[in-house]
Amino acid sequence: MANMRKSAALAGLGLIMAGAATPALACSPVNTVFSDEMVRQSARNAVREARAIVDVQVVRVVPPDARGNGGYTRMRVVRMWKGPVGPVIDVAANSTCDIAYWQPRGFYRLLLDGGPARYSASIMRNGHGGGDPRVFDRMVDSLLGAPRPLHYGAAGVMVTPPRLPR
Repeated sequence: MANMRKSAALAGLGLIMAGAATPALACSPVNTVFSDEMVRQSARNAVREARAIVDVQVVRVVPPDARGNGGYTRMRVVRMWKGPVGPVIDVAANSTCDIAYWQPRGFYRLLLDGGPARYSASIMRNGHGGGDPRVFDRMVDSLLGAPRPLHYGAAGVMVTPPRLPR
């Protein structure tokens, strides 16, 4: 009887763990090391599939409400590579697969989905899906025909930690 309870408990724990892990696995970096050529192919696909490609500057970060809903970042379009997009766009994190942190007043080159009311910047579509993101960025820049300026940040990389409410 004790073995049956132990087996049932382990089976239940396995179901809980499998259910809890599924959403995270969709966006979590995998432990596979991607070759530079695989990363370059990923960049080619990302450029082809992106709804918009823009260089932007962060204007304002609007935090989500107490339930975690409704946050977005307003960005000024510095240059449009693929679009159309307006002169100012809103980028929201619609899921855990999207970049949700932006350096205030930071500049970025982004490959976007969604729009036109609100865009999203997928972690995977912006070079953080495995492999060297610098190889990804260089390939995107090569496909666009222009290197990104040196003062541009890496999308989704926290330069300084945000202030947390007390």
